[in-house]
Parts: sequence; C-alpha cells; structure tokens
Amino acid sequence: MKLYCECGCGSPVKRGNRFIHGHNRRKAEYAVDQATGCWNWLGSLDYKGYGLMMRGRKNVRAHRYFYEQMVGPIPDGHMVCHRCDNRACVNPEHLFVGTAKENYDDSVLKGRETRGEKHGSAKLTEAKVLAIRANRSMSRAEMATYYGVSPDNIGCIVAGKSWKHLLQSEAGE
Repeated sequence: MKLYCECGCGSPVKRGNRFIHGHNRRKAEYAVDQATGCWNWLGSLDYKGYGLMMRGRKNVRAHRYFYEQMVGPIPDGHMVCHRCDNRACVNPEHLFVGTAKENYDDSVLKGRETRGEKHGSAKLTEAKVLAIRANRSMSRAEMATYYGVSPDNIGCIVAGKSWKHLLQSEAGE
C-alpha cells in the first residue's frame, strides 16, 4: 500500500510521515488506502487487530477515539462498528455506533460469522460432526466419550440444533 501526503499534493511519503518534506511534518497516525478509503492505523494493534493508542495513562482503541473526536460520544451500551470490516480502520465515515446484537447481525449479513470448526472453542471438526450424524452403531454416550464431548452435545448435533450450517450442505443446497 502506498502512502500519500495528506496536504492534497498527492506525493508519496514514507511510513511515519503524514506529509512530505516542506509540508507540516508530523508523525503519521494512519495511512489512507486510496483503493478502499480506509484510514489504516499505523500504531500498535491489539491481538484482534484493532488499533491501540495511549490517552493519558490508558490504552484505548483507536477507532473509538477517532469516532468520539470526529462524530460524537458513544452512547452507553453501544460499540463502534466497522462498515468496511477492517479492524485497523479509523475513518469515521466507515464507523457506526450499534449494539452488540446489531454488530453480530451485521457480521452474519456479511458472512463473517464465526461458526463450526472456525469458532475458537470448537472441539469438533465438520468431518467429525458429519460422522456423528451418520453413525447408527454407537450410543450417544459412546460417541461422547469417543469424540471428547458431552452426550448433550452429541444429542444437539444429531437433532440438528447445533452445527445447523452443515444441514444445508448435507441436503445438497
């Protein structure tokens, strides 16, 4: 990604400078991606990929700070969400305030929902779930022991209450 001077001259700059020599030289906080319009945070990132910055003696997420400074306060019980799905983006035009449910619904709508074996706490793979559903020779208790999960978990898989997204692939949709 190329970085460009933000004074409007369009000259390329090196990381760490927001403006080219002779312009207002200042340490860059973000770089504008000309293709997406994202303002990519250049400072520290947390383990999830969100920008971090110090305010006083406290670490704050950069996108929340930019939203508050350029748009306004964040209501209690709300979070700052990304329309662009780029966690490092701090462009206020790409941010919106929503509840946890609205953020989740947005991720489902965009197909970013973490489910199945991609979920961080998943103990089973999709292949194992399909094998559990196809197994007619073992009891639920035996399958639970074999796969290292609870009998209730096996029951939910067999009944189609969990791993629902695999039911569509099993039906050939």
